[in-house]
Amino acid sequence: MGVTDSPDNLSDDDLAALVQSFEVQSEHLSAVRYVGVLTIRFNPAALRRRQLALDAAAAPVPGGESAPSIPYAVPVAAAQHLTVAVRANTLAAWTQTKKRLAAIPLVAKLDTLDVARGIIHVDLTYRGTVEELRQAALTQGLMLRQDMSGAMEIYDGASVLR
Repeated sequence: MGVTDSPDNLSDDDLAALVQSFEVQSEHLSAVRYVGVLTIRFNPAALRRRQLALDAAAAPVPGGESAPSIPYAVPVAAAQHLTVAVRANTLAAWTQTKKRLAAIPLVAKLDTLDVARGIIHVDLTYRGTVEELRQAALTQGLMLRQDMSGAMEIYDGASVLR
């Protein structure tokens, strides 16, 4: 969802179209509340379509009409994809990390694949090499590394990994 969009503007059908799948990790029901830990996997194509629709609605042109904005196009040959696990223990931490990732000039696009407790998997489209991306991430205080299983992860360089 974009900055001007809110969950209040989404119908149940609109929201359902954005979700690819979900999984209940754990749940507890009391007399007064439901507490559940869910993993939600978003549909990247549906999110892209929603964002393009929001961009089109927000782009006024002379004469009072709206026209779609033209997204920044990365040449196909230059685009690289990397699936990374972003460590973020809170929604605020994820939001801050996402803003910092988006501020990296080499990053062309971020697609959220799934959200689980403390880890968000992202399809990162970027230009250049992984080493150039690693160095550019450092300028935003982010560390990009390969974990022991070979998967890539990003975390706040100020935090200490345990």
